[in-house]
Amino acid sequence: MPGAAENSSNNPTFLSHMNVTEWAFTSPSGQWVATGLVAFPKPDSSEQLAFTRVIIFNTQSNIKRVVLERWDELNLGFPYPEPLEWSSNEDFFYFTNKVIPDGCPAFHFLSGLFRTNLGDGTVGELLAANASSWVALSPDQSIVAYAGVGGRGLVFRDLEKGEEKEISIDPGKDYQAGYILWSPDGKFVVLTLAINRCAGNHGESSSILLVDAETLQTRLLLQEDPRLFITWDWSEPGTITLANGSGDGALWQIDVNSGEITQE
Repeated sequence: MPGAAENSSNNPTFLSHMNVTEWAFTSPSGQWVATGLVAFPKPDSSEQLAFTRVIIFNTQSNIKRVVLERWDELNLGFPYPEPLEWSSNEDFFYFTNKVIPDGCPAFHFLSGLFRTNLGDGTVGELLAANASSWVALSPDQSIVAYAGVGGRGLVFRDLEKGEEKEISIDPGKDYQAGYILWSPDGKFVVLTLAINRCAGNHGESSSILLVDAETLQTRLLLQEDPRLFITWDWSEPGTITLANGSGDGALWQIDVNSGEITQE
């Protein structure tokens, strides 16, 4: 969970001597902008600290919320903030942690879920950072679907009640689950299973699993396809956009009912 803010000006490490990555995430109305920064020591540096910061601005007033500002020891799997969603009424900003785990992951992790109250700037932990390897909020932000760790499967957590329901995932082979997407109506989720993740950069193959969020019934839309598709976007009710795992930028579409795949 984000810790107490630390005054970076008192730290001997200066951002000008670090490798800096930044992002900006604007609310749908344009009223709020969240900005994030992560700074790592350069390869020739003896410094062992990394700096992370998240600040939210109101574009129509002088309101500024410092959500996170801290130095941490650099280590394998270092987490840094990743924007996730704005609430529909723009009272809250949700974010998670992006983690590049050690070993041979097929893709990065999205670990934990945090919510910033834009009214007073307070941050709440909705899901512990060590509980998930991927998270996705339902369209109404009432439920988080996450790929659990420690032998857990796909979990649906009601954020108001704190209640959870879970299904196991067992493709019969080593796998990594991620890229969870909700259907536009919030009734289903779809996710990618990277099969035999240590075989090559992104695994041996990938499967696409559809899950009914209410009944937990599952259906394979795609099974162990060597093209290494990952679930990328679900904006149209009956069609899911897939990205090609080779990273060449090609996009495909899979029909939710028939399973037919066509290239965009």
